[in-house]
Amino acid sequence: MKKTKTLHIKVSNAEYELVSHSAKRCGRNMSSYVRELINGYVPNELPPVEYRELIDELHAIGEKLDDGEEKELLKTALISLIKAVSVPVRRK
Repeated sequence: MKKTKTLHIKVSNAEYELVSHSAKRCGRNMSSYVRELINGYVPNELPPVEYRELIDELHAIGEKLDDGEEKELLKTALISLIKAVSVPVRRK
């Protein structure tokens, strides 16, 4: 969707810091963070470094498996895990 409008709002220092800090924890700039909130999503915080290391390790294990059911199960589990951590959740 093309963005053609600008939204200017005044906030207190505390509100600004809260949005800025929350956006950084989610790995987003303030505009994309607020846009997700406006569209009804709760942005996820970035996972710890160990998460990425574990995903890489599991991916390497999967590469060593012969093609078959176990490899597909691992692939499906990895995709589900990545989505659960990275895809914003829609608010109810």
